Amino acid sequence: MKNILFLLFPILSACVADPPTGSITSNEAYSTVEATEQEILDYEAELKRLEDEAKRLTKQTEKDQQTLKNIAENKNAEAREKRARKKVEDAHKKAQKSRDAFAKIQKKTPDSFKKKQAKKPEIRHLQVFRDHLKDGTEGPQMVWIKGGSF
Repeated sequence: MKNILFLLFPILSACVADPPTGSITSNEAYSTVEATEQEILDYEAELKRLEDEAKRLTKQTEKDQQTLKNIAENKNAEAREKRARKKVEDAHKKAQKSRDAFAKIQKKTPDSFKKKQAKKPEIRHLQVFRDHLKDGTEGPQMVWIKGGSF
């Protein structure tokens, strides 16, 4: 082993004393290592910043999706409300048509029927009363019994 070191020593000392061309000195190596370490730290900082930005964008995307879902639900609710308003409006129109038809019928109804209808007295519990039949005569005697008292 000592023989090998003796043989290599002159070669090693020649390399240290006069480095071959194209090689770098130890100061250059240290500065290159420091620059590389700084680049690594810069890349790690940039990676951290990008990860934080990705998290922020993910949260924003989730919020945006929820907002879109709420908008869609609101549009559905607005559409349902619009349909309901249309149904109510149609019902009001039908009711008005019915009132108009009833008014026409009342105009065509003979005055004698209106008078008979207006003359009906208020019937009270256990009071005897009679209805008028179609032929104009009085019907049988009846008694009105209050609901739930029989």
